[in-house]
Amino acid sequence: MRDWAPTKDPDANRKKHSPEQIVAILRRSESGEPVATVCRETNISAATFPRWKSQYGGMELSDLQQLRGLRDENARLKRLVADQVLHIQVLKEVNGKNGKPVAETPGRQERSGHGAMFRSPGLSLPRT
Repeated sequence: MRDWAPTKDPDANRKKHSPEQIVAILRRSESGEPVATVCRETNISAATFPRWKSQYGGMELSDLQQLRGLRDENARLKRLVADQVLHIQVLKEVNGKNGKPVAETPGRQERSGHGAMFRSPGLSLPRT
């Protein structure tokens, strides 16, 4: 068993170039500068350049600002949906603990007779 853990570089997950810098790098190649020179001077790999070009090619700074705003709004909405799902699950658990059966599907109605109040949601009785 190892008694040491490999150290992680704190900047390993940080992106080295902002979208604005990426657009500026792409513009350098569009102005006629060779791609190999741009890659070497900006310290990016030759595989990164076409990926950036497909993702950011033809974008203006206003487009980047709009994209950033949409990404922020999307992240906020995802958090909101996750909070609502969690809230619904808690309500279902609380409702189930109070002795009331939790409907597994929306609109499900209990059949009358045969002690429907004591029936477990997962069990079914034969029809008579």
